Amino acid sequence: LNHTMSEEKSGLQTMLMKMLKETKDGKGNDMHMHIQKVLTAIALSDPKSAMDKFEEISFQIRTKGKIEHPESFCDHRDLALGISPWAKTLREAFFEVKKAAGEEAAAPDAQAEAAAIGYVPDLLEDNKTLEWAGLGLGEEESYLLIKSLKKLVQKGEAKNIRLWGKIYGTQKDYIVIEGEKEGGAPAEGAAPAPDFEAKGTGVNKNTYWVTDSVSGIWVELPDTTPTKIKLSRQMKRFFTGNLEADVISNPFFFGKEKELLRAQIARISHATTIEPKGYHKKAEDNERELAEVPEEEKKVPNFEQLAKLETWCHLSPGILKCGRIAHMQPDPPKEESPEYDPVKALAEVVSKDQFDSRLKPLNEDLPYGEWPYSWTIKVTGDAQFYREDSKKNLPVTNGIIVIKSLVWPGAHILYQNDRWLNFYVGYGHKADQKSYYPIYPPVLQMEAADIAEQPEPNPKEDPNKKVEGGEDTATILARLKAALANEELFVKILDQAFVAIDKDKSGQMDKKELQTFLSTILKEMELPLEPDKKAIEEFYAMFDKDQSGSISKEELAPAFRSLLELWVGILTMKDEVKAQLKFYIIS
Repeated sequence: LNHTMSEEKSGLQTMLMKMLKETKDGKGNDMHMHIQKVLTAIALSDPKSAMDKFEEISFQIRTKGKIEHPESFCDHRDLALGISPWAKTLREAFFEVKKAAGEEAAAPDAQAEAAAIGYVPDLLEDNKTLEWAGLGLGEEESYLLIKSLKKLVQKGEAKNIRLWGKIYGTQKDYIVIEGEKEGGAPAEGAAPAPDFEAKGTGVNKNTYWVTDSVSGIWVELPDTTPTKIKLSRQMKRFFTGNLEADVISNPFFFGKEKELLRAQIARISHATTIEPKGYHKKAEDNERELAEVPEEEKKVPNFEQLAKLETWCHLSPGILKCGRIAHMQPDPPKEESPEYDPVKALAEVVSKDQFDSRLKPLNEDLPYGEWPYSWTIKVTGDAQFYREDSKKNLPVTNGIIVIKSLVWPGAHILYQNDRWLNFYVGYGHKADQKSYYPIYPPVLQMEAADIAEQPEPNPKEDPNKKVEGGEDTATILARLKAALANEELFVKILDQAFVAIDKDKSGQMDKKELQTFLSTILKEMELPLEPDKKAIEEFYAMFDKDQSGSISKEELAPAFRSLLELWVGILTMKDEVKAQLKFYIIS
C-alpha cells in the first residue's frame, strides 16, 4: 500500500512539474523557473517575512527580471548608510556646525536651550485642522518645518511667525511664512519712492520669508511698492520657483520674480485676512485704526452664529487703487495760489479712491463678476455640542467651519473651538470671470500684384444694338410707332386679344388675365417685350379707373395706348435713364 501511494505521489509531482514548465509568459519564462527565482530571493533577503514579501518580490521579478531596492528586504544598516548624506544635509540646516574648527557643534540634546524669541505655531496641530479642508503638508513635512522655523526665530531674524501658505510654481513651489521684523538694514540701491510705505506700516506691515524646501534656506522677500502692486493688477503670470527669474510681461514689470511674489502676497493678505466679530473695534479718534476689545467687553458669536458670513469681518484694510493703505497728501501747485487748500485737495483724492470700511462683514463684499457673492462657508466634521467647558461655561463642539474666497481661489479660513487659521494654497492669481486665450496673428500674405487697367466699364451703347429675340431697337421702335399711327390696326389687335383672353365672356379682365393679355398683344404686334410683375401691379391700378377690382374693355383701350406711348419714350431714352425704368419691360 505504501509503495502504491509513493508511486502516485511521484507521478503527481512529475505531472505538476511538467505543467509548471509548460506554463510560460510572453517572454518565454516558465512558471517553474519563476518560482525558483522568487524562493531564492526570499531566502537570501528576508526569509522571516516570506509571506509578507512573496507577492512583491514575485511582481518585481516577473515585470523587471530582478529585485529593485533590495535594501528594503535586507538589513536596515545598509539603508542608513545610503541616506546618511541626506541626514547630514538636514543636520546642517537645523543646527550650527563649526566647520572652521573641523568639528561639529554639540548634539541638540547637549546644547543649551536657546531663549524663546518669538512665537512658533504648532504646525502638527494646525495640519490636523487643515486636513478637514483638503489641505495640509503632511506630518513629516510639518515636523521638519517646525524645526526650520525654530531655527529662524532663534537667529533673531523673525518673531511671531505663522505659516502663511504655499504658492505653486512651474518648477518649484514656494512655502511662505509671515512674521514681524523690527528695523533691519535699508535696501541697497536708489532711495525709495515718495509713496513707499516703510517696513512695519501699510502694505509692508508684515515681513515674509519663502523657501522651496523645508530643509532649504529661508529668503526674506523685499518690501513692496505701490508701483509694483499696480503693475501686478494688470498682468497674470505663473511663478517658476526661481526668485531671481526675470518677469517677462506686458506691461513691463520692473523687478524680479521675488518682487512680483511679494506684491501678490500683499494683495492676497489684505483681501482675505478675516476674523470673527467681537475681537476688535474701531479706534475712537480714527476710524481707519483698530483697537482690541477688552476681555470683559468681548461679545464673540457662538459656533452656530459663526456659520454665517455676517459674523465674520475683514481684519486687514483693503489696498487702494493707488497701491497704498492710506492716501498721500497731493503735491501743491508749482505756482503758489491763495485758493489752494491742502485739506480740500486731499478730500478730492479720497473721493476718487475711497476707503473700504474697517471690520466690514463678509456678506457686504461686492459681488464678483457674475457671482452674487465673494465667499462660501460650510460646516464640516462633528458639529454636535457636548458637555460645557468648565473655563468658559460654554458647550463644546468638534465641528469645523470652512470659509473659502471666490475672488482669490486658494484662500481658506478654518475655525474650531475659538481658534482659526488663515491659510492660502494656490497659484497666487485672482479669479477670472472670462478665460483669455491669445490668438496667434495671421500669416503674412504675399503682396498682391498690381491690377491692370481696364477700359471704361460703361461704354456707349450702339443705337443699333440687338435685344433678345434678334430684333434691334430701331425695328421695335418703328413697329410701335406704326401701331399708334394706324387706329384701325390698333383697335383690331386690341379686340382680338381681349376676346381671346376673356374666357368667361364677362367683359372684365383680372390681374392674371391682364398679364396674359399684354403678353399676347405684344406677340401679335411681333414685339419682343415682356411686362414685369411690378409693372402689372402698377398698370392694373392705372387701368381700373372705377376701383371695381377688374378692367373692362372701355378702360383698357386708352390705358393701353398710353402704355405703348410710354414704351416708345423708353426706347428713345438714354441708357442711364432706361436703367431706372427697366422694371417696366424685360428685354
